[in-house]
Amino acid sequence: MKTAVTYMRMSTDQQEHSIDSQERLIKAYAKQNQYTIIHNYIDEGISGRSAEKRPQFLQMIDDSAKGEFEYVLIYDSSRFARNLEQSLVYKSILRKNGVELV
Repeated sequence: MKTAVTYMRMSTDQQEHSIDSQERLIKAYAKQNQYTIIHNYIDEGISGRSAEKRPQFLQMIDDSAKGEFEYVLIYDSSRFARNLEQSLVYKSILRKNGVELV
């Protein structure tokens, strides 16, 4: 099995994909592709424009250096980052820590 965490974000309650919906889809994907989810990082009611305002996102990035998981599962790339520059920076940090974004 592949060890993974999830990252889910929803900026408002009016968004199309709720945390529950994201979690359901990610868990189905994980089961189908033999990932073991060990932790969920969730930023609810927070915009994706700035990583500095997403405490669970930053915790996930910090935790990636501990070697406890190999993958971060997300619903789609807009949940990870809205800013291309930040997306590249944080994907690079994950890669450096041996973690792949799926």
